[in-house]
Amino acid sequence: MAQTVDITFDPAAKAALSDELGLVETELESLLTNQLKALYGLVDTKEFLRLSANAQSFSNKGLGAHYGSVIDGFIFGVGVNVAASAGDTDLTAIPRGNKVEIVVDRAVPVAGGAQISLMAGVDLAGVGVPGLAFFVNGLYYPLSTYQLDATFSNLGAHVQYTVLGPAGSPVTLEWGGLRLTTGIEMSRAQYELSEKFETSTQLAESVEFRTLSTGTLVLDQSAYTIPLEVSASLTMAYFVTVFAGAGLDIPLGSSEMRFDLDSDLSATIGQEDLHVGQAKVQVTDSQTADKLMARALAGVEANVGPAHAFGQVNLSLKDLTVAVAAGLRFAF
Repeated sequence: MAQTVDITFDPAAKAALSDELGLVETELESLLTNQLKALYGLVDTKEFLRLSANAQSFSNKGLGAHYGSVIDGFIFGVGVNVAASAGDTDLTAIPRGNKVEIVVDRAVPVAGGAQISLMAGVDLAGVGVPGLAFFVNGLYYPLSTYQLDATFSNLGAHVQYTVLGPAGSPVTLEWGGLRLTTGIEMSRAQYELSEKFETSTQLAESVEFRTLSTGTLVLDQSAYTIPLEVSASLTMAYFVTVFAGAGLDIPLGSSEMRFDLDSDLSATIGQEDLHVGQAKVQVTDSQTADKLMARALAGVEANVGPAHAFGQVNLSLKDLTVAVAAGLRFAF
């Protein structure tokens, strides 16, 4: 890991800030350096990147296999997943000024992941091989927001075998059986800063601190996951299916961060605006995902003719990692 934060101060502004905050100038230097790390989420980059890799792995859940109502032919559709993983950084370990507390609202790492995917599958019951189904999914697409350019890609293949069912009738009550699912899930998301961005925080009641940054900011998430799942479904009165299960994932992905930012620093003391100086922030770091992740899954499906609209939640209590998927599929 390489991480540097270098600040070049305007001498007059440095003296004015030190006086207002009641700090000697060396204390001010330490305060603003650590404040920049908190604002840019650099307090614990290893933890953030680990969570980022885990979130990207979870962003595949619910997109590449079918867990709802019983099908006996072909199925295809589209789904979207949004995932988040919240970590636990020891805030007491963050250096603080003697008289001014660092604002740490952006210091606690929370990482996210997202994917959209097309899926197609076939259940071989219709050709005389009951209980066995295969699914494939994938998509590549670019997206841009106000400040970020991003590219997303995913590819997956799953095999599913049903035991102890199905039984009953979907018109009244149908047990979908116990489904065993495994496969390979691959995805990647790359985010790159394309515009200037601003941050601001209060150093004291009378002092607002601001940054305006330009340069290179890249976050590259990749996930290669082998899921092992067991699930079951229950269809009631044909129109509603509920399903639930558990999974154990073997994630093999990683997340990488590259910062090379030039930040213009300013502050307002009362009604007076000050140009504080310039900062150079450089970071290069990477971290792998957790080796094993246990999770629970649950969802609901609405069935109208060949259309099946679904929502699914995957949850791991490790770091409180959660993924929410939704989509629409058609079965024939």
